[in-house]
Order: sequence, then C-alpha cells, then structure tokens
Amino acid sequence: RGKFMYEDDDEERGIMSYKSRRHDEDRFWWWPIAVIAVFVVGSFSFYAVSYNNVSVVEQAKVTGKERVCDGQSSCKYLIFTEQETYEVTDTVFGGRFDSSNFYGRLEEGSTYRLEVRGFRLPFFSTYQNITKADKIPT
Repeated sequence: RGKFMYEDDDEERGIMSYKSRRHDEDRFWWWPIAVIAVFVVGSFSFYAVSYNNVSVVEQAKVTGKERVCDGQSSCKYLIFTEQETYEVTDTVFGGRFDSSNFYGRLEEGSTYRLEVRGFRLPFFSTYQNITKADKIPT
C-alpha cells in the first residue's frame, strides 16, 4: 500500500494521484538530451565519413576563384574548374590550417592534379574540399 490509504484505491479506479503523475514527468526528462546527443554524434560521424572519401581528379583546369562569406567570420574559398566546383577550407581531421595560402597559390588558367575529400551535396551547398593540388606543366 501507498503512503496514504486512498492512493492504491485511486490507481485501481484509473485516477492518477499527484505522486504518480510526478513520476511519469520525471521519467522522460532525458529525451531532449538523447536527441541532441544523437544529432551531435551523427554530425561528427558524417564529417568523419566524408573526410575519408578521397578521390583524385586527374586533370582540372582552374577557370575561376572566389571567396564567399556567409557572415563576418564564416568564409570559404571556391575553386571553379571545367568539371566541377570545389572548395578550399581548413580541416581538423586533415591537419591543414593554411587554406588562405593554399587558395592563393592556385592560379586561374592553370591545370592541376587534385586530391579532394568529401561529397558534393547541392541541397546543403557543400563542396568537395581540395586537400592537395599538383600543377601540371603545359
């Protein structure tokens, strides 16, 4: 029996006491934390998987370059080629933190052998990241 004599009788009749309602509310406090944790783990997993997706473009002629900024601190460097558009960004997993210098070394009109990582997802405006560029003499 419960603390008060009428608690068990109320539960049998389907009436929820304050104590049992409070118990139900306490049971689901962790749901928002679980949803956030799944989102964070999923985001890191996608980033790690996309970084490990390495491909080599045999020849790509750079037709243009542009620096695109979303706000005051968020910028990325886009490289336009005859085949596709790529980006040059710093990568934590790749250990590269010199994307500005790397971008500056790429010359319009020159042809490169590119190593790229990641996926092109047009819906999210994401591009493959150039991690290595070897100039092909013409």
